[in-house]
Parts: sequence; C-alpha cells; structure tokens
Amino acid sequence: MDEALNAALCQLGFRPYDFMDRVELGHLPLWTKALHWKFKGEGHSFGLQYFDQLTSDFDAILDTPCCLFIDELMAAYPEAKVILNTRDVEGWHKSMMATVFRFFEGPSWRILRYTDTMAAEVCDFDRALWFYFCNGETGDKAKQAFMEHNNYVRKVVPPERLLEFQPQDGWKPLCRFLNLPEPKTSYPMRNDSGATQAAVEEFWKRCVRRSIMKITMSVIGISAFVYGARWMLRARV
Repeated sequence: MDEALNAALCQLGFRPYDFMDRVELGHLPLWTKALHWKFKGEGHSFGLQYFDQLTSDFDAILDTPCCLFIDELMAAYPEAKVILNTRDVEGWHKSMMATVFRFFEGPSWRILRYTDTMAAEVCDFDRALWFYFCNGETGDKAKQAFMEHNNYVRKVVPPERLLEFQPQDGWKPLCRFLNLPEPKTSYPMRNDSGATQAAVEEFWKRCVRRSIMKITMSVIGISAFVYGARWMLRARV
C-alpha cells in the first residue's frame, strides 16, 4: 500500500480508493472476478459501468489490483492522469517479502479462510493476483514482473498523462502534474512496509476475533440443541 501517496492525495482534497477500501466495502470478490476475466477470458468484458459500480464514490485509485488494469482504466476514464511510483525493485521486493508474501501464505490464513468470510475473500483475491502477476513466485520472477509492469505503463500512457514519482520528490512535481497549489506543510512521509504490516496484522486480528465468536456461538448452539433434545426425551418418558 502506498501510504505516502494516499496521505498526499487526501491532503490535496482527493478521496483515494485503496486496497483496504476494497476489503472493507466487500469489493474483493468483484476484483477477483475481474482478474479472471482479464487474464483467463472467463466471463464477460468490463469497462466504465463495471468500474463505476466500484469507484463512483472516489476520485483516485491506488494499489493492487487496479494497477494491473491500466489499459481498461485508461479506456474507461480517458481524461485521467497516471502516477507511477518508481520505487526501486529491491526496496519493493523487500517490502513485499516482509508483508503480503509473508502474511497471506502463512498457515493461519489457510485456516481462517474456512472460518471467516472476509479472510476467504482476501485469500482468494491474493492467490489470483499474484498468480497472474508473477505466477505465484516471490523471488526473481516477482522482481521481473514488477519491472515489466512499470515499463508497460511507460509504454501505454501518453507522456502528458504520466508522472513518474517518488515520495522524496515532494509536492512540487505532484502538484504541478495535478494543476494544484502546493500545501505549506511538508510532503507526508510514511513507512509503507510498516504501515502495510500493521494494517495486515490488525485485519488478521479482526478475522480471528470473528472466527472465535462464530465458533463459540456454534458450540453454544449445539450445546443448547443437545440439552433441549435430552429434556424432550426425558419429558416423553
């Protein structure tokens, strides 16, 4: 998750649509379906109407899997501008290994996907995303896919609609690109890896709490049923 750019866009008055929005709003199954449509040809084509049902309340789109739909999003929103975070590949890979690749492949998630609906949605999405992006590999194949994606964006986005950007560039190039005045405050710097790790851990805890509650209620329900059945049998004797 690009926490710095998210915070910067919010400060400039935008409402970004990021990964956690997709989770909280229950949009992940629709994005998983879109991934299958795009990369396997399953289902029907999609465009402006499909994207609008997901993003109509927002005016900026961040994070995966939206970045993989660059062609479709550009066709749907021909006036939109594209900001490409040109993070170095080693830094990106290190962050991914410490967060997404580490967490969602862990044994606890494989259990949670059977006890919590939202965890199942995230796991199904995560599996589809990284399979299509880098064949599910987390080493050199992932790095190569990252570099190829950036080069593809440079190829298909017209220069006047593309900004290659890093947080250390500050407000000036971003605001000039968006035709907005520069804020007086410093550009928001965030530890994207740390923020992502904290967000994933908090989400994991919520899934665990829901699972415990669901299992507890199931046990209580079964116990009540057994007690009631025994009472009825005794009453008939």
